[in-house]
Amino acid sequence: MLNNRLQYECQTGGIKDQPDNPDTGWRVLPCIVCAYVHDGPGKMWLGDNPAISFRKHDLVWIPAGVRHRVIGYPDSAGRRRFSWLHLNYYTQEGMDLFALYDCPNVISPPMSKSIASLIKKWLKHHYLEDDASLQTAVLYNSIGYEILAILAPICQAKPISPTRLRAGQRVSHVLDYIKNNIAEDISRDMLASLAGLSVPQFHRVFIEATGLCPMSFVRQQRLSQARKLLLYTAEPVGSIAEMVGYKDQFVFSKMFNRESHLSPLEYRKQNKY
Repeated sequence: MLNNRLQYECQTGGIKDQPDNPDTGWRVLPCIVCAYVHDGPGKMWLGDNPAISFRKHDLVWIPAGVRHRVIGYPDSAGRRRFSWLHLNYYTQEGMDLFALYDCPNVISPPMSKSIASLIKKWLKHHYLEDDASLQTAVLYNSIGYEILAILAPICQAKPISPTRLRAGQRVSHVLDYIKNNIAEDISRDMLASLAGLSVPQFHRVFIEATGLCPMSFVRQQRLSQARKLLLYTAEPVGSIAEMVGYKDQFVFSKMFNRESHLSPLEYRKQNKY
């Protein structure tokens, strides 16, 4: 049922050495964290689940939108270093691929080292800021799909995946519309009309596709896009509010705080890369 056409984006990446501040604190990021551990062991918590341990040469994989905390411990030489990318993968219908598939949160060598080499390759070209060639654009994309190809054998489809994919095909153009018009006024009735379905039928199919009712999904997408803009741009909060469909900055900040337990500025300060 998974369409052959997948979409990929990489927001940013880097190399960090954190001997003095190894604790990320609890946070929610709008992208997958794909991090290779060069030195030192550590632990991470995903939601309310028990701690997961990792060690040198492991790859840490944290899905987008998952509340998590990571603590790294320096090795005997005081080193605590990792390289990382922030990624997203989507189905043709615009659904988060890793809402449909489970991937291990800790991946060991040799698979982790293969992905580490791709992270290194991506970072090498990322820091060549003046290189806007077609070759570099193709390289960026190929690296993302190479990472996915390495992980594919160890990813498992979730039991709900076939149902979501079938329903997703029925509302794919609605999902595209939401993604491309996130700054506009959007209503459930308008989306149902776009889908060519009655409101009750559309409501049912949409929940089957996304796990959320239509307007909860719209709100989730708006806040996810707001997190990306806060982390990866210097846009002021008022502009970001408008860019994701909130005409009133106060309403936006109140909604953002309710979901993230931080104000937009606090979120940017705590998580900015």
